[in-house]
Order: sequence, then C-alpha cells, then structure tokens
Amino acid sequence: KNPGYPLVVHGPQGSGKSACVGQAVSRLRERFGNSVSIVIRSIEATPSARNVRELLHGVCLQLHRIFCPGEPELDIGDNFRDLLVDFPRYLTFATANHPLFVVLDGLDHLLPTHGALNLEWLPN
Repeated sequence: KNPGYPLVVHGPQGSGKSACVGQAVSRLRERFGNSVSIVIRSIEATPSARNVRELLHGVCLQLHRIFCPGEPELDIGDNFRDLLVDFPRYLTFATANHPLFVVLDGLDHLLPTHGALNLEWLPN
C-alpha cells in the first residue's frame, strides 16, 4: 500500500521475471486506465540504459514530458549528481489522481560506473 517502497522481482535468468513484470504493467493499465503513467526501461535491451547516468537522464526526460508538458527541458541535469536530485524530485509529481510507476527491468545489466550496482542512486 505504501507507494514509497519499490517492488523487487528477482530470480535466476530465464525464470520469467520480465514476463511477470509485463503482466503487472498490463494490470496497472487495466486498473488505472489513462490516469496512470508508466515509465519502462529494459536495461538489457537498451544499450544506452546500461549506463546509470544515461538511464536516469532518459527517465527524467520522460517524467518531465509527462508532468511538465510544454516546459523547456533545460532544468534537467546532465551530470550524475544533478540527476540524483532531479530523479526523486520528478517522482514527487505523482498524485493519487495521476499515479506513476517506474519499471526498471534488468538492473543486473547496469555497468558498474557511479556505483550503479549497489543501487544507492535509487531514492530513499
């Protein structure tokens, strides 16, 4: 019930994690309809997303377009430290009337730059 906590799906390769996540996304769309925004990144399938800075930048750009349509994207940080501030800020724009789900599939495929594999870049 608390939207502040992540849901982690883990298991051995080939065990159906991505299929499970895909089903969950479908059910979110059924439950919330057009009011929900779902940001999805498949890290294994998107080479640029393997770099955590590129991943965060892309997610922040998409969140900006969802929650700040028509506003310039100039305020989105380009360096990693700025993105660590921007990412949680954009997450706060979600409301009960406009819920947001961010799905990051394949975190184990991140490159180790910026301490990506320890997941400290995820907001608390």
